[in-house]
Amino acid sequence: MIADILHVREEGDTCGGAIELVIRGAPAGLGEPVFDKLKATISHALMSIGALTSMEFGAGKKASEMLGSQWNDQPFVEGGKVRFRTNNCGGFLGGMSNGEDIVIRMAVKPTPTISKPQDTVDMVTLQEKTLEAITRRDISLCPRIYPVAEAMVAAAILDAMYMAKGYEYFARLPEKWHEQTAPKAVSPHDEIIERAFRKPEVVAGSR
Repeated sequence: MIADILHVREEGDTCGGAIELVIRGAPAGLGEPVFDKLKATISHALMSIGALTSMEFGAGKKASEMLGSQWNDQPFVEGGKVRFRTNNCGGFLGGMSNGEDIVIRMAVKPTPTISKPQDTVDMVTLQEKTLEAITRRDISLCPRIYPVAEAMVAAAILDAMYMAKGYEYFARLPEKWHEQTAPKAVSPHDEIIERAFRKPEVVAGSR
C-alpha cells in the first residue's frame, strides 16, 4: 500500500481511502431511543470532519443484500450478561449501544490540491484558467483522519455517558420531586385557556 501511495505522489496526484474504528468496552444503553440516538450523535460528530464523504456501521451497505434471518444479531447469555452471536448492527440496537464493539467504517476523499493541470475559474475576473498547483500537500488524508475520528467518537460517547449519569441522578431524587414533575390530569390546552381567562388577583394597596 505504501508503494502505491508513493507512486501516486510521483504522478503529482493524491488518493482517498477508507478507515475503520472499533470501539470496545462502551456500556450498553447509551443514547436515547429517538432524537439523541448514540448512532446519530456519532454520525453528527464524524460527518463534521470535512474530508469524510460517507460512513457505515457494522455490516453497512451489505445489509441491503441480506435477509432478515441473516441480518438479525441473535442474543445469548454469557457470564450473566446478554451478548450477540454476530455484530451486523455494529454495536447498536435502536440507535443505542448494546454492549458489543461499535464498528464504524468511513470513506475519505483525496486531497483536492494536486500538481496535475486542472480547469478552474478566476473568481475575480471570472475567466477560465488552468491550475497546476506547486505546493506542499498530503498524498492521503487517512493518516491525519485517524486521531481526529477517534477524538470525535470519544467526545460523542463521553457526552452520552454524561447524559446517562444525569438520568441516573434524576431517578434517585426524593419522591416529592417526582410528584412535581409528574404529568397533570389537565391537558396543556385546558391549562392555557384557564390561565387566559382567570380573573386578576387584587393586591392590597394596588390601583
